[in-house]
Amino acid sequence: TALTPCANQVELFGADTIRSCDAVTDLSIIVPATSYQWSTGETTQHVQVAAQGWYHCVAVLNNCTVDDSVFVLFNQPTSSVLYAEVCDQFYWNGVNYTQSGTYTYNTLNAQGCDSTATLLLTINHRTTSYQYVTACNSYTWNGYTFYSRAIVTFYFTNAAGCDSAATLNLTIGRPTS
Repeated sequence: TALTPCANQVELFGADTIRSCDAVTDLSIIVPATSYQWSTGETTQHVQVAAQGWYHCVAVLNNCTVDDSVFVLFNQPTSSVLYAEVCDQFYWNGVNYTQSGTYTYNTLNAQGCDSTATLLLTINHRTTSYQYVTACNSYTWNGYTFYSRAIVTFYFTNAAGCDSAATLNLTIGRPTS
């Protein structure tokens, strides 16, 4: 007995495109039928596919046929690595980091698939020093000679590349006779 197409438009998949983030995805006919014939050669209500492209199924419903196709689009998870070497702190994805380490941030990419960003962070620190000195007559510090009481701050970049400061609190004593 020859079957005729069903009079009513019936969708077998519920969508024209199925997006998947997995390596394999299940295609399922949403309408129960008495038989199925897939373009893959399978004859079940559910099939697993691993390649992007068009998939076609003819299903028999109440002595008529429904013919439908769906496009399977495989999107990929993404990952990225950021190397950062900074002074004192680093703000990344809503978190302020003050310690060196490896940090991850998980989210969804633009296609709705998993996305993992990894931060390899080195935190260098500024150096500060405060030095009290009492000297007779004069004192030379960082190439400058002082002859009277002074509080002086010398700003520099330390070996780690961070802004740093050294402060001298100097008292000059006069020799007594």
